[in-house]
Amino acid sequence: MFHLETLLVGAGVISLIIGVVLSTFVGNIVAGALVFTTHSFKVGDGVLVNNVPGRILDITAFVTKIRTDVGEISVPNSAIASGGVIMTAIHKHEVKSLNRLPYNVGDR
Repeated sequence: MFHLETLLVGAGVISLIIGVVLSTFVGNIVAGALVFTTHSFKVGDGVLVNNVPGRILDITAFVTKIRTDVGEISVPNSAIASGGVIMTAIHKHEVKSLNRLPYNVGDR
């Protein structure tokens, strides 16, 4: 039969492993929510990841996908929330229409 002490130690180790896994999982979900709600990054923005330039392709609940010269990488949102990714350029928006207003130089 199992000794109570062995059973408790095993349960403690399993609880510790589950806690570490869940903290990483929950941390990425919270960081993903922060990235979505603060709109700090958008698809198309230029960023630096470990001094490697890239462009944001997609933002999900857990990771942000970035295209670099080397290829596509996935960065955990917790790394983005902690400042591991630096924005280098804001996404360029297209001007869809331009409305001209009548104005003469002599008008005041």
